[in-house]
This record gives sequence, structure tokens and C-alpha cells, in this order.
Amino acid sequence: MVVVALRDIAQGEALTFFYPSTEWEMAQAFDCWCGSLNCLKTISGAGQISADVLKRYRLSPHITALARLSQC
Repeated sequence: MVVVALRDIAQGEALTFFYPSTEWEMAQAFDCWCGSLNCLKTISGAGQISADVLKRYRLSPHITALARLSQC
């Protein structure tokens, strides 16, 4: 597993993770309480998220390939 920071992270700053970046299907969706203006509110696999939303995130190669296939 590789974790990539998209920007510098200050010491003590909270980290977040976009689960759909690595999960196409999830056994159970869950509510997110991150408070971000862009929060999806309910987190489920990338297969349940529109291509427009997925474009805003860095995705694993596996999820990128599945997203391309699903658009065919």
C-alpha cells in the first residue's frame, strides 16, 4: 500500500482518506462527518459515484481502470 500526500501536511493536522479512491464496492456504506464543503455525506465505493465527482480525486490505478470500463 502506498499513501500519497497531495500537499504538505502540518504537524498535528488531521489526515483524511477518500475510501472510494481504492474501493470500487464496499460491503457497507457509512456516513461521513468530516465537515468538508465537498463531503459526499455517505461514503460508498467508487462504482456508486459519478465520473464528475471521481475526477476531483486521485484514484488508484485499479479504480481508474474500473471507472473507464464502467463508462463504456
